[in-house]
Amino acid sequence: MDLKPYCNMLYPYFSEEKFSKVDTLECGHYEECIFEDCNFSGLDFLDFRFEDCEFRGCNLSNIPLQNCAFQKVHFVDSKLIGLDFEHCKDLGFGVSFENCSLDHSSFYKRKLKTTKFIACNLSEVDFSSCDLQGATFTKSILRAANFDNANLQKADFTEALEFNINPNKTKLKGAKFSRQNIEGILSSFGVILRP
Repeated sequence: MDLKPYCNMLYPYFSEEKFSKVDTLECGHYEECIFEDCNFSGLDFLDFRFEDCEFRGCNLSNIPLQNCAFQKVHFVDSKLIGLDFEHCKDLGFGVSFENCSLDHSSFYKRKLKTTKFIACNLSEVDFSSCDLQGATFTKSILRAANFDNANLQKADFTEALEFNINPNKTKLKGAKFSRQNIEGILSSFGVILRP
C-alpha cells in the first residue's frame, strides 16, 4: 500500500533560499525563503511551515492546508483559488496579499487584524466570523464575499469594489468607506442610490 509520506518531528529546515520554477517541495520549515514562478497546485501542504517567506507569481490553487503554518508570509501576483486558510495553524498566523487571485477561498474564523489585501480578486471568499480589524482592501474586488459576523472595525474599504456588507451582521465601528462605494453597505437595506 502506497502511503503519502508525512512530515515527522524532525522537520528539514531551509533558510534564506530561493526556489524558482519548481513544482514540488520537501515538507519542512522554510524561513526567509522566496518562491518564484512555482506551480504547487498538485501538492499537499500538510504540516509545512513558512515563516517570513514570500511567494511571487506562484500557483497554490486548491492545495490542502491542513496544519500548515503561514507566519508573516507575503503573496504577490499569485493564484490561491479555493484555499481553506481556516485549516492552517492558528499560532502566529499572518499573511498579506498583493495582486493575487483568492476567489472561492475561506478564512472562516481567522484572525486577520491589519491584513492587507491590495488589488486582489476576492470573489465569493468566506470572511464570516473573521477578525478583520484594521484590514485594508485597497482596489480589491469583493463580489459576493461573505462578511457575516465579521469584525470590520477600522477596516479600510475606501477603494474596495463590488462588496455587499450587511451592517446588522457585522461590527463596523470606525470602518472606512468612500462616497463612491457606500452602496455596498446600503444595498442590504434595499436602498437605491441615484447619481
